[in-house]
Amino acid sequence: MVSDILKNNEDVTYLEWFIVLVKKFIEKSIKTHKVISWLQNTYPNKFNNTNENIVDYYFNLITLIKKFQSLLKGEWNNVQISNLDTDINTYIENVININETLKNGIKPVNILDNYSAGWLAPDGTFYGLNGDIANMLHNQIAEALQGIGIIPMYENEEKGIMINPDAWLEQNGWIKIRGNNIEFAGCLNYRLNKRNVDLTKKQIDVIVEYISNCHQNIISVGWKNKEMEVEKFKKMTINNLTLLYDNYFNY
Repeated sequence: MVSDILKNNEDVTYLEWFIVLVKKFIEKSIKTHKVISWLQNTYPNKFNNTNENIVDYYFNLITLIKKFQSLLKGEWNNVQISNLDTDINTYIENVININETLKNGIKPVNILDNYSAGWLAPDGTFYGLNGDIANMLHNQIAEALQGIGIIPMYENEEKGIMINPDAWLEQNGWIKIRGNNIEFAGCLNYRLNKRNVDLTKKQIDVIVEYISNCHQNIISVGWKNKEMEVEKFKKMTINNLTLLYDNYFNY
């Protein structure tokens, strides 16, 4: 059997260890970055002299993830290694499936299919992917949206200044979704000396339907992950949107 030969192959064993190690490193790094981001948002004065290093670190992490995923996009779909940990096999399958999904350009999907993560546009259009935290789904979706022209490529083409697709989506009122958690940064544009944008009625309607059908009516709001019933969220969007921003999305 091919799988038995591969199982006893030293090179395959080393490759398996490499995949496990890098995947764990990526997951730990992403979780660490989230903690640092929380600390930055909560205590901004303490991070004035370290922001550049944090940005550089995150850029290097994304570069590592892209190179690692490129490696896994090779011939793994033609090889099944029976002794690989189920979690690692799933991760490799996710990489291959995401590559297949995005190779002809990203397309809108039905949010009620309960994707692992996605971005919800102001007009209610949803773009989602399935995978785990190490797949950097939001980042991949944002880059794919830039690839099909929804997000501009350059801030200043003559100077070669490219647009960060994740930041562009946030500043233009798109909602970041993972599970029952939603994050919205359009109300924070004033911190960048830009005009704030609001949640749209279409986005609110889609979120309410999604949470009601896929997450037992419980929504986790903002980077603080505060949970509430989705009807309370809906009422706050109608009665006092500013209070919702201040209590759940602002920092």
